Amino acid sequence: MAGLPISAGELALQEARFPREGSRRQVLDLLIARELLRAEGRARHLHRLPEIAADLAQVEEKLLRQEIEAREGLDQRAPPSEETLAALYREWGSGEEVRPRQILVETQAQAQELLDHLNEGAPFAELAKAYSLHKLSGLGGGDMGFLRREMLLAEFREEVWALGAGQRSSRPIPSRLGYHLIEVQERRTRTLEELRPTLAAELGRRGQEEARKELGGRLREAYHFEWFAEAAQSLLGRARAQATAADSALVVARWEGGQLSGASFLKRVRAYGLRQTLADSALARQRGEEMVLEDLLLAEARRRQYDQAPDLRRRLAAREAELLAEKLFNLEAWAGAATGDSALRVFYEARPGQYRVPPDAQVQEILVEDRASADSLKALILAGADMGQLARAHTARTWAREKEGMLGVLSRDSAGYGPLPSLALEAPVGPLQGPVEVGGEYSIFRVVGRTPDRQASFAEARDLVKKQVLDLEMDRFIAGLRHKYAGQIEIDEQALEAMPPAGR
Repeated sequence: MAGLPISAGELALQEARFPREGSRRQVLDLLIARELLRAEGRARHLHRLPEIAADLAQVEEKLLRQEIEAREGLDQRAPPSEETLAALYREWGSGEEVRPRQILVETQAQAQELLDHLNEGAPFAELAKAYSLHKLSGLGGGDMGFLRREMLLAEFREEVWALGAGQRSSRPIPSRLGYHLIEVQERRTRTLEELRPTLAAELGRRGQEEARKELGGRLREAYHFEWFAEAAQSLLGRARAQATAADSALVVARWEGGQLSGASFLKRVRAYGLRQTLADSALARQRGEEMVLEDLLLAEARRRQYDQAPDLRRRLAAREAELLAEKLFNLEAWAGAATGDSALRVFYEARPGQYRVPPDAQVQEILVEDRASADSLKALILAGADMGQLARAHTARTWAREKEGMLGVLSRDSAGYGPLPSLALEAPVGPLQGPVEVGGEYSIFRVVGRTPDRQASFAEARDLVKKQVLDLEMDRFIAGLRHKYAGQIEIDEQALEAMPPAGR
């Protein structure tokens, strides 16, 4: 297409990325459609709309940072030595971990009242779900997962670490977040081999951090970075304050080609969740230098003309095409399609049997770390033990413990369960199944009930029907663009035939 070329390399890339689209010709048609929408969007000057221009600027900045970080080797990780792995393993407490659950409330009086309920036999998990201010753990009955000693808040670290499995703090523990009631569910010690991937990832992260600091120092020197301590001092303690006109005029840092205003500093502190940054001047400068490094990386990437790199321009053009296609979809498909209920119902009724509700299965499961444990639990169940009680004690899906291992309704598209949904849809209802490997762990399960696939009602299919109506309208619009730009679409058939088969 004149002015908007699609190279053999890009076609091969997209063919590998979207193998389900079918033949090479179909993938090429999709790329042509993308460029037609891009051409039409630019012809209508939609790329100049503020929201699209802002999105493209943000994407370009992200790509530039990735480009310079890659060229500086910040994304490269040398394999850690056994000595460094062992040293970090010792630093992390030689594998000791505790699994607490908590209830966090605002006042000591409320915490004491809940502690009294616990002492009277109230279920910890139910109180956590109902009252804990820490919503993330509260949803799981207060479960905080396995934590190393240093991962616990300093205010209750020693007290919690001293508790054995099944023990609870005897008092509400105050912290900067409120008052905590904490119960230790389990303790364990993991070997270096078990933690090896996590240790290696942490060492890689630390290495990248050191490399970024070293690069930041070089760039601050090259761009003559200056930090104005007195200006930054005036912002301390204002993490929640709105920026004023005076803050916009205040210069906190300056470098060749740019500066950081007080207003921008406050905005980034809030956006990055770094309110503690404004607690003292030394931390403010440290965070300020980290923020400015992002700007210096962009400046240096542009100085080196990385913004002209072919791959970056291709990826930016692809993003522009996505944005313009979405805008044109809203302008054309929604304007031309009949999406009222009466029209959608006619479309639905003209396609009998097309809209189906897929089958699902109600599953009870126990998931454990190793095959031997799964085999032992299966033997206990087959001997007459209650599966629900064993699930409460052993399943690795902590959120399912209070439900006695009941996972709810699983369909073939249920995410996060690996092969389990497909197996459950094929297994008979009732008998115990497994063990089967699920993401490196082992599952024993039984199908409690199953619903076969069936015809979807109009109400159930309405959203899909509406999408299909809109897609058909967009297809008609693209067909019109093919006609409009027919004289500019040129396909090099010889180059297409010369491309190697997909996957080679």
